[in-house]
Amino acid sequence: MLFKMQRPISFRNILAKFNVVMITMIKLSDLGPFEPHLNGKIADHESEYFYRCPQCGQMVDERDARQVVWHSFSTHERLLVDGDAPHFP
Repeated sequence: MLFKMQRPISFRNILAKFNVVMITMIKLSDLGPFEPHLNGKIADHESEYFYRCPQCGQMVDERDARQVVWHSFSTHERLLVDGDAPHFP
C-alpha cells in the first residue's frame, strides 16, 4: 500500500477543507399555502406586482404573503419556487 487514507474522501470533506458552506434552499411550498397579500390592489400590467429584493436580488411577487414575509427578513436565502407550491386559487 502506497499511502494510508485518514478518512474517506467525500464532497463534503473537500468543501470543508476550503471552508465552503453548503446551503439548502428553502422551497416556497415549505412555507405553507398561498396567502393573498394585496387587499384588492389591481395593477394594469402583471409586471407591476413584482419587485426585486434588495437583500438577495430575487424577484418577489407581492401578491403572495409568503414571499413578501420571507424577503422582509434582513438575512435570508433565495426561495426556490417549485412546482409543488400552491399558487393562486
